Amino acid sequence: MGFFYTVLILSAFQVLGYWNLFVRTKDYDKYHPNKKRRPSSNLTWKEMIKQVIGNKQLMIIMVSDSVRDIGLFALVSVAVYYFKYVTGDQGWMWYYTFFVAATNLLSTIIAPPIIKRVGRKEICIYTCLYGVVGYIVLRLFGALSPIYYIAIICVTNFGINISSPIRQAMYMDTAEYGYYKTGKNANAFIMSMYTLPVKIGVAIALSIIPYFLHFIGYVADMEATPEFVINLMNLIAFVPAICYLIAGIVMMFYDLTDKNVAKYMEANRIKRAKAQSANTS
Repeated sequence: MGFFYTVLILSAFQVLGYWNLFVRTKDYDKYHPNKKRRPSSNLTWKEMIKQVIGNKQLMIIMVSDSVRDIGLFALVSVAVYYFKYVTGDQGWMWYYTFFVAATNLLSTIIAPPIIKRVGRKEICIYTCLYGVVGYIVLRLFGALSPIYYIAIICVTNFGINISSPIRQAMYMDTAEYGYYKTGKNANAFIMSMYTLPVKIGVAIALSIIPYFLHFIGYVADMEATPEFVINLMNLIAFVPAICYLIAGIVMMFYDLTDKNVAKYMEANRIKRAKAQSANTS
């Protein structure tokens, strides 16, 4: 019931937020009686598939994000096993959740000036490699105490999440790239792909973790042996480390640097102006 009431309250705030957004933007999206006479910007199924498969930059960032999210949700899903079988005190789970959330928020706040200085592509690669190092450190020292475990994950997440605020902007960059290549405006469709890696990450992480737990000999309410603790720590640390390593390598093939994006946007601006002029005439 506590979960139900929490979701109910948060959902009410969400609906109020949508209504507020509608009220503030209604004057910017007025009804046009001749709207149906305008050329349609809707995509067919064939065009949607072409936009995903044919847009190399979109594929790169989606693969990288999916692998990152597999590592992220794998780490989250095994945290309860750490506190139950490594520390023997599940009360630490509250501290883990609180401090990780607070660290993620702080990282997001300080991220913009760092991203501006380093660059979008570069910050994505650096944060992935930072995550690899952080999770290796977690394997070496995380089992010593829950304080070490929480502190290492917080420090690692602090660096990893610096790239989070620019993910949507990078998807918008791939939309500009797609329009530059195809001349078809697929902004709305491409931006809808933003949440797909999260869903892929959750689905795969929640599928592979039970398999790995079974592989290392996990049985519900078992007595934790030294061998099981070692294997559990390997699972906790190396799955996200490998995922972030792969994600970083994939992002090295991403070509939409700030300079390239500016070039595509200028070309697209001219193309859109010509199309609008032709439609008006």
